[in-house]
Amino acid sequence: PIEIWRSATTVAADLFKMSGTVGVVAPGAHADLLVYDRNPVEDLSVAMNPDRHLKLIAKGGWFAKNAL
Repeated sequence: PIEIWRSATTVAADLFKMSGTVGVVAPGAHADLLVYDRNPVEDLSVAMNPDRHLKLIAKGGWFAKNAL
């Protein structure tokens, strides 16, 4: 599953020549942040059930969802 997350983040950033700007959580980068109650890298089904496991979405500096 880690390869899936990398493809959606850092690999996509490399493909679009935006490394360091997107696909990372770092100062000055543009990032949306998803927080799950379990580790989706260890169990991909966590990401497949967002109603149950997705607790926070930060998008563009705003909380689109906050169930923490």
